[in-house]
Amino acid sequence: MGLNISTIKSRKKCLLCNSDYLEVVVDLGITPLANKLVNETIENSLFYPLQLVMCRNCGHVQLGLILDTNFVFSDYPYRSNTGTTSMIRLEELSLDLVKLNINKSNSGVLKVFEIGSNDGSLLNYFKKLGCVVLGIDPAFEAVVEARSIGIETIHSFFSLETIESYPHVTDEWDLIIINNVLAHTNNVSEILEGISTLMSDKTKLVIEFSYLVDVLERNLFDTIYHEHVSYFSLTSLVPILKRFGLKIFKVERFDAHGGSLRVFAAKKINGLDSDNSFIELLKYEEDIDILSTSNWKTFEKMIQDLRFKISDTLFSLKQNNSKVVGYGVPAKFSTMFYGLGLSSELFDYFVDDNQNKVGKLVPGLNIEVKSVMTLFDTQPECIFVFCWNYINDVKDFISKECVFVKTIIVPLPSFEIIEINRSQ
Repeated sequence: MGLNISTIKSRKKCLLCNSDYLEVVVDLGITPLANKLVNETIENSLFYPLQLVMCRNCGHVQLGLILDTNFVFSDYPYRSNTGTTSMIRLEELSLDLVKLNINKSNSGVLKVFEIGSNDGSLLNYFKKLGCVVLGIDPAFEAVVEARSIGIETIHSFFSLETIESYPHVTDEWDLIIINNVLAHTNNVSEILEGISTLMSDKTKLVIEFSYLVDVLERNLFDTIYHEHVSYFSLTSLVPILKRFGLKIFKVERFDAHGGSLRVFAAKKINGLDSDNSFIELLKYEEDIDILSTSNWKTFEKMIQDLRFKISDTLFSLKQNNSKVVGYGVPAKFSTMFYGLGLSSELFDYFVDDNQNKVGKLVPGLNIEVKSVMTLFDTQPECIFVFCWNYINDVKDFISKECVFVKTIIVPLPSFEIIEINRSQ
């Protein structure tokens, strides 16, 4: 294990308001970078501090260090099309957003631009609905996959410079989507400035992110990792949107990643399909005192309690000579594994159904990720689900196909041991 201090620097100022009044609210020790699976053994795997700090000026919660996003996202194995649940959610989102945009461009065709479009899965649904689409993403392999299904995609980070380099980006868009992107960047202001530049008075902006309230209330500590630079609340988001002339007219909470928020914004909101959801949720954040550091003390206590529960369960299983397999090596794996103080000796091996990860090595452990088909060769009794946000997909697969599995352990959002009854 090695601590890499040469490629990082501590955050001195808030990335939203530039205040230097930052306070550490949670410290999860040191972990390897999430999603940085390698092809060969590294003798001295690099680990990085994992702390969150809160800005006492604007309330924004953010990573306590600054990493080079080019390094983090240039080789990015995550794909939008992983899991039935994810694809259903994307299709439903496309249908809902098309209905929201009744007033289309002069051409009569809805024009959709997605920032951080990954493999083009969401834009592909829009295209099937007759929309004109364009994506942009910095991960080269994801861009290649998107282009292979006919989704025009620019290989780049989004910025004002990108807008100048690709003139067709400046087209008048009816809808701009930026899902799970603002939370991944140190350049929030630059991105919002670019988006505001592209937006007309008729353009609607849709932003999704893992919601800070859910992180706190549901103990989603494994959503804290180095890719996730920001942990947004409405309290911290509203002022920076306002800075770029953007107003929220609607919000929706949904279950993706354990708890997410979808924000609808525009330059002019008069006449839009608005409701009281925004005001009500902003009031709720005030009621639970979202800016209080006491929330984080409760949060750390919940992590400690979970650590004891899971350690006791896994040790007991291994003492009974049960085979235990870690199912899924998602981005949240590193924080879950190291934050709970788990050991590779507690697991026989790890599997993932993302072929971009199979054959590579688990971050920090130098253990090869195996295909889910390996389960049928070794027939383990127990599955520990690291990708718990896809538990419905995993449980359906295990119940129907893996008749040898007797126990499924789900760590979050509430610890659960599922005993599978095969007698029925």
